[in-house]
Amino acid sequence: MLSMQSYEPKAYDDNAVRAFEWLCAVVERVLTREGEDREALRRLPAGDVGPNLLTSDHVMEYLTHRVASIREMANEAEKEPDVSAAVRTHLERIIDATEHIQSELIEMLMETDEGPERRFTSLTKAQQAVAVLLADGLDNDQLAAELGVSLNTVKTHLSAILRKYGLRNRAQVSDDVRKYLAR
Repeated sequence: MLSMQSYEPKAYDDNAVRAFEWLCAVVERVLTREGEDREALRRLPAGDVGPNLLTSDHVMEYLTHRVASIREMANEAEKEPDVSAAVRTHLERIIDATEHIQSELIEMLMETDEGPERRFTSLTKAQQAVAVLLADGLDNDQLAAELGVSLNTVKTHLSAILRKYGLRNRAQVSDDVRKYLAR
């Protein structure tokens, strides 16, 4: 629900109201599309062995692109010949705000610790699947049952994961994988 309020009567002229209605329509389209996009992401295949991991990096990238599309729509609307000065002013503010938001999102992406991602992506798909389930707290027998592999295969994957991570125990690997998954 969006609302346009003021403490003073007749604070908004027709152009401001139309600009607000346009913005509401854009927000509605973005939110509708977000649900459709989420459903599409859910339907993506998980790959050969490992789960389909949606990380905060993916979300940040998605948001950056969605904000860019809103900015593009505002740019297009601003170029329309019949746009009043008041609406043009509101559109310029939207364009400035979206550019600022995009810059902030990009800065946030650049400030992240790449270590957990680098370590996780160094694993094979099978090792990634083991690491994710390990982070969920599964023991070796549960890992084997969940993945449909032998206990020896699980132990082999765990040894390789510990070696690649340069760590001594599963708890340390679990913590590092959780950091990656939380991104």
